Amino acid sequence: MSEHLEFKWEWLPPFEPESLEAITFADMRICLGEKAVTELEDDRSRTLRRGMYVSAYPLALFLATNWWRLRWEPKPVQEDPAWRMRHCLPAIGEGYVWPDLTFASDGEMMLVAVRSTEKSRTSPVRYIADFTGWVPAASFEGVVGRCIEGVLARLEAFGITNSELAGVWAEVRAENDDPAAACLRRIEALAGYDPDEAPEAFVRDLLDTEAEVGLPAIQELAAASQSRALKDLRMLQESLRSQGVTFRIADFERLISEVQLGNPTSQPWQRAYAAAQKVRQIWNLDEKPISNSRLAELFGVQRNVLEDDQGAGSVLNAPYSASGWHRGNVDRRLILNRKPVTSRRFAMCRLLGDGIFGSHDGHLSAATDAGTSRQKFQRAFAQGLLCPFEALMEFIGKAVPSDDDIEDAAAHFTVSPRLVFTTLVNHHVLPREVLPVG
Repeated sequence: MSEHLEFKWEWLPPFEPESLEAITFADMRICLGEKAVTELEDDRSRTLRRGMYVSAYPLALFLATNWWRLRWEPKPVQEDPAWRMRHCLPAIGEGYVWPDLTFASDGEMMLVAVRSTEKSRTSPVRYIADFTGWVPAASFEGVVGRCIEGVLARLEAFGITNSELAGVWAEVRAENDDPAAACLRRIEALAGYDPDEAPEAFVRDLLDTEAEVGLPAIQELAAASQSRALKDLRMLQESLRSQGVTFRIADFERLISEVQLGNPTSQPWQRAYAAAQKVRQIWNLDEKPISNSRLAELFGVQRNVLEDDQGAGSVLNAPYSASGWHRGNVDRRLILNRKPVTSRRFAMCRLLGDGIFGSHDGHLSAATDAGTSRQKFQRAFAQGLLCPFEALMEFIGKAVPSDDDIEDAAAHFTVSPRLVFTTLVNHHVLPREVLPVG
């Protein structure tokens, strides 16, 4: 479920008449739905309030300067300081105490995550909000744009029209209106680069492969492999050509025509689960586990493709499991880079999910660990196909499963225990905190 993000402010009297910082000093509130991200305790005034007293200029400059990375770069598995400097408000600094607020994109939706802060000897302010929500990316663009333009209007009211913020924002708007420039900036951001920071040939060489693999594949590889994107893409292409196993999905054209992807403002896992249920219906799988023999049959491959990590289609040194067209549009080939049977089953089903998600997008699909909406859809689709929630709960037979119940269910459905945990968390049976790390 998505919520509404809002920046609200009331201008305060400037404490210096010609200072950009002073002119834009404000009582600033950031809200997600009815909840205030900026709710705080002020020990000095002994008050609890929903707004912070800050200059809006450095906030607007942070948002404009990091526009492309905020809008497109996903949250990594492990956040490093360089990533946090582009996505977290405390990086703004400038002598103000900012809430521990993080923005990250999966391409379709924006994560808005705020964490409470500790009391400090150097600051009387402690932020108390602690929650996570999601905002449609298009809505985020509008809200942030209005915030930046509101600050520029404040400056113009004082006769200031040539600020650094005005220049940065004009450049962002011009690039946003130019499809070629916007595409370049998007790929840079997905790969973790600031504008014009990537090596000169990085984006150009990636885009040179568009006719071969499709733009979505380039974007997914940029998000997952970052500076190694072109190297990994070429390795996947060569592995598919030389070691890939040909496969053919049962009733694939029917799946493409009948499986609906749902509302893009809903979470990827919700749409993916509905798609997986429809696939199970078309394949007449009921709520039963899918054996290796049956799964191989549905993919048009030999069972040893699933069970033999040294056999056909196994490329354990490949960066990702992948599928792609070979010899024009004649053969569809598959490689798997995982050893455990449960992981190989999961990867195959992820690649089917990717084919449904972007059936007309291009020629290469990769199952990566990136946090994009496409990868989230893949993972949730594979979960729903291999381990349907209703069948899982019927097998477990209790409202709150134990670790032993989860192990037994994983063996029953031939999936990993982590997949069972994730399914139960996504359906609110277990809290997210129980998910295994890694």
